[in-house]
Amino acid sequence: MVLLKKSTLHPVWLAAISGVLLWVSWPTSPLTPLIFIGLVPLLTLEARSKRLLPFWGWTYLTFLIWNVATTWWVGNTPIPISGVLANVLNALIMTVPWIGLWKAKRRFGVLPGYVAFTAYWLTFEYIHLNWELSWPWLTLGNVFAGNPMGVQWYEWTGTSGGSLWVLVVNILVFLALGRPGEPVKVLGLSGSVIQRFKTVILTLLIPLAVSGGIYWYRHSLSVVPASGPNVVVVQPNIDPYNEKFALGTD
Repeated sequence: MVLLKKSTLHPVWLAAISGVLLWVSWPTSPLTPLIFIGLVPLLTLEARSKRLLPFWGWTYLTFLIWNVATTWWVGNTPIPISGVLANVLNALIMTVPWIGLWKAKRRFGVLPGYVAFTAYWLTFEYIHLNWELSWPWLTLGNVFAGNPMGVQWYEWTGTSGGSLWVLVVNILVFLALGRPGEPVKVLGLSGSVIQRFKTVILTLLIPLAVSGGIYWYRHSLSVVPASGPNVVVVQPNIDPYNEKFALGTD
């Protein structure tokens, strides 16, 4: 990852790496922490891009890979083309905040650009959860679905807090990976790479510590419930596409 900003990797590789990292970090994968670097190649591509249209194309490739790899199952709908269109169109919508990032950085500067970008992405997720074309599966904050102990503070922020956490850490990692000896004057990141990563580590650990504290507090107050009837919820383990709705032949 350190070589990303110095390398001359073709944009297609940077875009593909981001798409694959987003995919392999997604539930139910055990590689969830990779989400904190999943956007770094795409941020590198944005910083290198001098023209918006090519950057938009590579961004679209990233999100198309992510969508298809994680939600390919929507293609099992009775009309397969609708599932294909869902992935294609959702990936297209996801590029809008990145267009905003490219424009904001070049008009207002690096820090305002990244602040604007986080606002653009969170707004996009909010709209995407509340309009008729709602698509909640790929909200960034959902990446921690398999690790609830690390995000106990979702009770206050919802998944938007997780999305913000992911975005901020990715931006800080990208900034910390500046060229050796190159001062990074954004958010106090300067000095050696190790010194720069102090901010990254704190940004990772503080939310985890808060979550751990909440978890410990909740369990320290827990009491053994009074005896009563047991309730069991059963989810049948069948393939709904081929078993549940299969037509019998007599």
